[in-house]
Amino acid sequence: NSVLYLYNPPDPDDHLPDAPIDSISFQLDGIRNPSIKSAPPYLVAEHMKLDYGILFFKVRTQSPYMLELELNKSQGKTMWVEKAKGEFMYWPDFLMQVHSVELKQENITGLRVKPLDHAAVTSQQYSCLHPIALRQEWMKVELLSDDYRLLGTAWCKWMENGHLMINYNLLS
Repeated sequence: NSVLYLYNPPDPDDHLPDAPIDSISFQLDGIRNPSIKSAPPYLVAEHMKLDYGILFFKVRTQSPYMLELELNKSQGKTMWVEKAKGEFMYWPDFLMQVHSVELKQENITGLRVKPLDHAAVTSQQYSCLHPIALRQEWMKVELLSDDYRLLGTAWCKWMENGHLMINYNLLS
């Protein structure tokens, strides 16, 4: 879309709010790469690398027709957009598209041979973790070498009590 309209919270009885209060407009540059033409000064997307087609916002609230986007995490600024004006992905769909993941320091579960807290910890050395499957709060990962050779697989917790237990990398 060339314009993404931003709204105040919708009325629960209405499908869409009356009028947008702000917007983000896009244009193509001289070599047909997308860029932002205008945007509110507070805009800080979760991930923005337009030359790779990446503009991701974290969704705080989902309703049938609207999404509440986090437009600036440090300011706690959110606005609403029409759901049909973008592509919405749940965490499992998103994580299956990332390049790799890393365990956060607080992820004390580590890498396991099975998706169980009491399963044996894997001792396989690796350079990169590539997600290949999700089962509830567990993620199956490929253990890869520096040259991306498959060394084995393991399981890690990707979410616990609503908090991400991994960091993800969109690009290599």
